[in-house]
Amino acid sequence: AAARPAFVVAHYAGDVEYAQEGWLDRNDARAPVEIETLLTGSESAFVQGLAEQTAPSEASAPRPLGAAAEVARRQYCSASRRHRKDLDALLRSLSAVPATHFVRCFRPNSTQHPNRLDRQYLSEQLRNCGTLQLLQVMRQGYPHRVALREVAERFGPMLPPHLRGGSHRTLAQTLMLAHRVPRTDYALGLTQLFLKAGQLAALEAMRVGGGLDAEAIAMASREVVRGRWRRAGW
Repeated sequence: AAARPAFVVAHYAGDVEYAQEGWLDRNDARAPVEIETLLTGSESAFVQGLAEQTAPSEASAPRPLGAAAEVARRQYCSASRRHRKDLDALLRSLSAVPATHFVRCFRPNSTQHPNRLDRQYLSEQLRNCGTLQLLQVMRQGYPHRVALREVAERFGPMLPPHLRGGSHRTLAQTLMLAHRVPRTDYALGLTQLFLKAGQLAALEAMRVGGGLDAEAIAMASREVVRGRWRRAGW
């Protein structure tokens, strides 16, 4: 039998073969008209919501009648477009979380057998998806960037009231000194605080755990005052 027309995408986790026959039909994420009509006719609001018959932008627009008008109204919605929309929604949800942690998964072998580790296959995935370069950048640079205003809002209550009256930049510097963060592990910009890996999580743990001790706060306050004197030329 003749081989079916297909194309192969060389993915870092392995080659993926796609059949060309019926590609557009399989890539259409919209349900058939009959299925949508059946779902929207249900008495259950949950089942009606599964149809997703009308886009938000079309909710207030008048709907033409007739089979031809229904076909024209139903725009082609690809699975890849639906995937991108879901990714955008996920990124918005992640951006709303103060501290986000994620787990990156890799395939241990190409045959999908349990308890079998192919070191070369795993190394290729680590190299091709940029994980090694990412770890190198995280060690050498500042992967965490937090707005100074956000630093003041999230971590300012850890300091006594008399140390919260200055600028957001001064408050961030005081926090770094009180937390005894090494000078090489953070940098203060005009609007952002740059932190090396691990420091932001340590600050969050300290905030949840009860804050800074009095001795560390007093030491940080003295360092800030000395810095002002040095800048003033004393």
